[in-house]
Amino acid sequence: MPKNPDQDLLAILIQSWLIATLQDDLHAAEARCNLLEKQLDYMRKMVHSAEHDRDTAVQRSAVLAQQITQQSAEEIKGQLGKLTGLEREHMKLTASHSLAEGKIRDLEERLRDEAHHRKLLEDRTAQVKIPP
Repeated sequence: MPKNPDQDLLAILIQSWLIATLQDDLHAAEARCNLLEKQLDYMRKMVHSAEHDRDTAVQRSAVLAQQITQQSAEEIKGQLGKLTGLEREHMKLTASHSLAEGKIRDLEERLRDEAHHRKLLEDRTAQVKIPP
């Protein structure tokens, strides 16, 4: 049965449109992955900073606790106020750290999902491509 040139042209146009659509979807997925990777890096930096701040606060608390034993009663009251503030700061940093870790886990999950979605799009694009 002879081929109809109009049908061939229509098939090529449809296939080209499908490929272009899949490539657009793939580029969008890659852009989302890149954004999620940047967010993940930022969250990791925040966690590292929170851990450093927490460690510094703990060290300052230890130093203050040591100095308290050597100071007069009036100085002790002032230092206790500082220590209480540092402990509050430590609790806030610990809470921030936990929150940041949760966000990192969420971002890592989203990144895995986007990578999977990108792989599916790549597979679909490979299946739809016109042979040379």
